Amino acid sequence: MTSLSPRFRRSGFTLVELLVVIAIIGVLIALLLPAVQQAREAARRMQCSNNLKQLGLAMHNYHDTYQAFPSGYIHVNVADNKGHWTWSAFILPFMELGNVSDVLQVGKVKASDALSAHQDVMQAKYDTFICPSDTGPSVSSTSKCAGCAIENASGTNLGLSKTSYVAVNSSAYVRANQATNFGDGTTGATGMFFKDSDTRMRDITDGTSNTLMVAERAYILNNEWFGSSELFATRDKNAKGPDNHQHPDKANYDQGLYRTLCTTLFSPNITIGSTTSTNKAENHGMSSMHPGGAMAVFADGSVSFLPETIHSNTTGTTDTVMEYLGNMQDGQVIGAY
Repeated sequence: MTSLSPRFRRSGFTLVELLVVIAIIGVLIALLLPAVQQAREAARRMQCSNNLKQLGLAMHNYHDTYQAFPSGYIHVNVADNKGHWTWSAFILPFMELGNVSDVLQVGKVKASDALSAHQDVMQAKYDTFICPSDTGPSVSSTSKCAGCAIENASGTNLGLSKTSYVAVNSSAYVRANQATNFGDGTTGATGMFFKDSDTRMRDITDGTSNTLMVAERAYILNNEWFGSSELFATRDKNAKGPDNHQHPDKANYDQGLYRTLCTTLFSPNITIGSTTSTNKAENHGMSSMHPGGAMAVFADGSVSFLPETIHSNTTGTTDTVMEYLGNMQDGQVIGAY
């Protein structure tokens, strides 16, 4: 029998050749996907940096208008579990959200009354207050912690709009009143934001480029709940203000102040339960889904990435770079971190 002429022969891949091609394509995809993910994270980190720049600019515009930065929260006489307006609610007009501020009448009516009248507004999503790398719901969960919600005027417990950003309260545990001794932070808040704070530029004696103003907090990091923060208000405990380390009825610190303010006592992205802290308050610090650290804005408006390798401790004295960054009057020179 004669063989077929070349023009009648079938062309194609053998099984071995096909398997080799598939293997090569698989390798290329495996190499390409991490690069795509890294590019996406770089874009998200840039957007987060832009959000913090906007927050820093809003803080400065607020200061120019009122000759002081907004208070960490404004204390008013409210019943247990009702809300106190916070710093992030007061800067809404300077974040191109003046319409939201006008509708809610921030600072003019009580937060819980505003929640009753405008629940949809106080549970909406505001992208400029959310890191695009962060996870979790856009409304804080009432099942996660008592302080993640406030009661409206009729006593219904409701979550609030989420934000990924918290103002810096102290170099030690979160406290409501300003420190009388800035050397250790045990007498009160050493940072810029606390109860009725109204901090001015001249109060930041360490210099605005050496003092943190606002930082990130993740919703969940390494399977541990950090909870991000609530945008508009912080929850009262027993009609004595939000829970904190100076609260007369302090216990668990889960009803209030750390939900909107943070400490620099811990390194960024610290593992919960990894310190000698007796109350395991590591989620009162700063954290993010960005690999290696968290973003923060300084009092001069500059934004920096703080690596999680910055040393911290819980000795009670201000003696680490992280603590220096959160203390506006410690008199310490901050080196490279």
